[in-house]
Amino acid sequence: MGPEHNSRSDRNTLRVVALVVFFLVVFMRGWMCDDAFISMRVVDNLVHGFGLTFNPDERVQGFTNPLWVLLLALPHHLVHDPYWSCIGTSLVVAVAGAIVLTYFVARDAVVAALALVALAFTQAYADFSTSGLENPLSHLLLIAFLAIYLNPEWRLRHAQWAWLLGGLVLVNRLDGILVVLPALIHLWTKLSWKRSLRFALIGLSPFVAWELFSLVYYGFFIPNTAISKLGVDIARSEMMGQGLVYLVDCLEHDPLTGLLIAGGVTVGWLHSDWSRRHVALGILLHLLYVVWIAGDFMAGRFLSVPLIAAVCLLVASAPERPDPAQLASAAALIGVVILLSPHNPFRANPKPQGVPPSGVVNERDWYLDNTGVLANLRRAAYKLHGWYREGRAMADAGKVAEQHCNAGLSGYAAGPHVHILDLAALTDAFLARLKYEYRPDWRAAHYGRPTPAGYLETLRTGQNQIVDPKLREYYEKIRLVVRGPLFTAERWITIWKLNTGAYDYLLE
Repeated sequence: MGPEHNSRSDRNTLRVVALVVFFLVVFMRGWMCDDAFISMRVVDNLVHGFGLTFNPDERVQGFTNPLWVLLLALPHHLVHDPYWSCIGTSLVVAVAGAIVLTYFVARDAVVAALALVALAFTQAYADFSTSGLENPLSHLLLIAFLAIYLNPEWRLRHAQWAWLLGGLVLVNRLDGILVVLPALIHLWTKLSWKRSLRFALIGLSPFVAWELFSLVYYGFFIPNTAISKLGVDIARSEMMGQGLVYLVDCLEHDPLTGLLIAGGVTVGWLHSDWSRRHVALGILLHLLYVVWIAGDFMAGRFLSVPLIAAVCLLVASAPERPDPAQLASAAALIGVVILLSPHNPFRANPKPQGVPPSGVVNERDWYLDNTGVLANLRRAAYKLHGWYREGRAMADAGKVAEQHCNAGLSGYAAGPHVHILDLAALTDAFLARLKYEYRPDWRAAHYGRPTPAGYLETLRTGQNQIVDPKLREYYEKIRLVVRGPLFTAERWITIWKLNTGAYDYLLE
């Protein structure tokens, strides 16, 4: 065996060691947020034959991540535990993404190892490689897409697969398309229009199929979660100001994420290969969208996807045999930033005491005591959370319908026979369309609506007891769509009118 064989063996060993370290860090930082249990209640309903919806008596898309929800169905059917089926799937998908990054995007083993270590110690990526949300699947699909697109030899040869992965990114979460959109447009221009059209139709077919299903089953193309969060009457200047606050919070509490995104965009934009510039443009589009929608209340959640794209740019742009001095400098810089970061894995972070003025919190710290992996290894600690106990109390008391401002843990624990009126309006098609009453202290993604008088009684009895006559009439339209038979002329006429705003006057 010659030196070349030994060198190749050493590089493979380094990749494997980096993957093991990556897995251990992500596993130990594993957790689930309350919103994840909203998706898990939908998964549980689907597995038990109640339909792809949060409340079995209503067809409402109360989740933003169709592909993730469908992926979770099989493991949940096998495991019958919302926590470990979700955590296990998240870890498998996260490791799969790390493997693709290590072997198919990075050209050098040391660069790949450095990238994995850096990602594992960012708040945005490490925290949301679990959490129960769709992020790990978005990461995997994006990494696989960029493995093809950033490789000059694969870009055109496997363009159809790039289109399919881009389409799946869109199915997993609608706003994920922004990162890959410039690259897909670039791919379109590099092939004949006939081939591009064929690849685009094939690649986007899963998205088209989902949208058609959504229209037939739910009555709407857009997820109810998007309607509840984006259809609020808040000045755009305020929304964008809060979005900038979200980015600044990242720089303050998770500087490594900011450093890697800035580095990836810079390297991509200055690279001679235009494919890199298209990915950098996609990152900027996604960041602009984050600012436009006021960011989120979960620190780092909406930055993990642009972070992955930036890291892929960095590792794909590194030479096959990088300068050891440059690697040492990069490793030293990453190490210093990790050690100085307020939220690194070596430092115990106290549970937040209230919401800061920014409205942005480290969501993992809120739930760690009950939904952290280490807390659940010995017993189901998530069932000890106060909201879970409230849900169990609803079920034990034989409640028909109850309202709750946090519908995840409480909703899952209550089970399918208790209708949960989600005051955040994420899973309620009627509340989501009511006018949001502006508050100066509004918080991103927390746009709850007040419950109209008589609405809870309506859900409990099945008789429309809403006091306001216009809202009572509007609810009848919604009820026909989300509760009535799928294929009736009256329902489809109502679907058309609701989607075209013909009944909006009833909400004034």
